[in-house]
Amino acid sequence: MLRVLSLLLVVQLCVAQQLEWPKQYTAKGQIILPYGDIVEPFTAYVDMSGKGRSRIDYYGGSAIVLNLGDEGQYGAMFKIVYETTQDFANVMTCFAVPGASGAPVTPQGVLPDISMYKYAADYMYNDVMSEIYISNNAEEEKNNNYTLLVRKDNKNPILFRFVGLDRLFGSHYDEYVIEYSDFETTVDATVFDYAKKFTCKGFPGPGLTLAMTENPMFEFVGAGEYEEKHRSYKVDSDFEEFKGHHSRQYDDEGEEAKRKTHFRHNHRYIHSMNRRDLPYKLRVNHLTDLADGEISRMRGYRHTPDSPRDTLYKPSISDVPEYYNWRLRGAVTPVKDQGICGSCWSFGTVGTLEGSQFIKNGMKNLKAFSEQSLMDCSWGYGNNGCDGGESERAYSWIMENGCIPTEESYGGGRYLMQDGFCNVNKSECGAKISMYMNTLPGNVTSLVMAIAERGPISVAIDASHKSFSFYSHGVYYEPACGNGADDLDHQVLAVGYGTLTPGDPDSEYWYIKNSWSTHWGNDGYVLMSRKNNNCGVATDASFAILN
Repeated sequence: MLRVLSLLLVVQLCVAQQLEWPKQYTAKGQIILPYGDIVEPFTAYVDMSGKGRSRIDYYGGSAIVLNLGDEGQYGAMFKIVYETTQDFANVMTCFAVPGASGAPVTPQGVLPDISMYKYAADYMYNDVMSEIYISNNAEEEKNNNYTLLVRKDNKNPILFRFVGLDRLFGSHYDEYVIEYSDFETTVDATVFDYAKKFTCKGFPGPGLTLAMTENPMFEFVGAGEYEEKHRSYKVDSDFEEFKGHHSRQYDDEGEEAKRKTHFRHNHRYIHSMNRRDLPYKLRVNHLTDLADGEISRMRGYRHTPDSPRDTLYKPSISDVPEYYNWRLRGAVTPVKDQGICGSCWSFGTVGTLEGSQFIKNGMKNLKAFSEQSLMDCSWGYGNNGCDGGESERAYSWIMENGCIPTEESYGGGRYLMQDGFCNVNKSECGAKISMYMNTLPGNVTSLVMAIAERGPISVAIDASHKSFSFYSHGVYYEPACGNGADDLDHQVLAVGYGTLTPGDPDSEYWYIKNSWSTHWGNDGYVLMSRKNNNCGVATDASFAILN
């Protein structure tokens, strides 16, 4: 993704070369965020003359931001994106916010302030003779290093890179790159009239805090006098809000700095993804200050070639309704939080047993069963507590043990978020099972019929993609998802299915209950696309037959 820029800058700074950006330009390129695995293409139209105007199209025009300094007394910002509500889907909509005396809207360029840079050396970059300009400054314990490459012949920009070093902890706290592929010193003035095609409405939220999320280039190259004062305003304020909302208290300044770095990169990723034309949206949640490796510990589905399988499900019904939701029918207990522990398999297992017991009881008397008991007691069947497992091994243990305990009676009703001592002989039996079944692997229709006939079903999915970690709402479809048995890494509960838009197969979904708390997703749930068995929802689905 990122072409490594190896610049040997062990050179003495020379006398500054003359470099000045044009007042008007059109630029194409991409923002590269290595820590977020994001490459975001853009096309920018900039006119810095007078009060100035700018327009930046992201992801081929799926998000368009106009900063018109000549609109009203203090300028105005317009964002044009696809909007989806309860009444319509994917309608291009214009949002607007006027500038104010304390926060006028100014044009947003895509080039850094060249007055901060000094010429360092000539450099051959991708067979193009270029000039290197650098800028370094210190901020408390941080070293901020900026590198700019321009063509030597016409001074057009090639690449702009920032690397932030934390001297105290010896780590990179930030890095981003802007690559410029095309650059012209003219601009078509009619592009600034684009918002006039719409009836624009107000932005959801306060104006000043929109600077980074609605105008993302602002964070990377700044915008005039607001560059130093407000570039990090949104991340700073959102991080403080995040800490308060999730009661975060870090051990020391070093830990807080590390967590804020994770938050910054995840924050950028979330808002960059939301600028794409996707059928779902992301949001900041309780995982946003975690590293990818920490989040991966919550994905504990472990499939092996010798994983047990009992009986293949054969439906006894020939027709099913187009929509089913066992949560609305009362067969699903509230969403729980597994914590930083790979115990997801126990939650998927318990969920299908709870639903089956509810149905067996005549659609009444929903009881919660103990995930902790499965974590503590099913090691002999191949499960490994917080280090992972799968439903089929849990069923085997329940059949041998005789039953699964109720949540209330096992260990005082506590879920420990860690492996514990097996207390199954001191608990009340919640449900007994005689056998378990798997739906036809990879067959979407088989899983649909099982949900309609048998209730909530334990399913394994590929949840390894960052987009899943910060899912908010919409139908989740991840093209990079795998659906083979070896691709799956997380166990969840399929409690229903349906279609958002009748007649549109791309809007067909599974209704999935996760175990990452109600802070995640839509109150702890996600709509996952049924298209092509995306993310493998139908690959390993199982349920048990109760005695």
